[in-house]
Amino acid sequence: MMGLFEGGLEVHPAGEVEAEDALAVDIHRRRLHVEWDSASPVTPLGQLVFFSQFLATGGLFSHWVERCPLRFSSPNAPTLANLLGTITLSVLAGQFRYAHIAGQFSD
Repeated sequence: MMGLFEGGLEVHPAGEVEAEDALAVDIHRRRLHVEWDSASPVTPLGQLVFFSQFLATGGLFSHWVERCPLRFSSPNAPTLANLLGTITLSVLAGQFRYAHIAGQFSD
């Protein structure tokens, strides 16, 4: 049985903590709201937002973009962040989510 502090507060409440409706995650100067599906046994790519948060918090993604040796001269060229982000997602998500990347590898 859990004891009480001198002030009368319970040390550990009985039962489980209520799950929040959505968890706010700040990554790459944006805020995403992550919602859990407790009925689903597995969510594909469900933890991807936390991996992105890891890359952003550690400065790893921005450091990779800064050190990327690619330079484009076309005004229609994508930004390096968009290009490297798409490549990262294609590697993590596989060929079905970003099937258009397969054309780049086969070219």
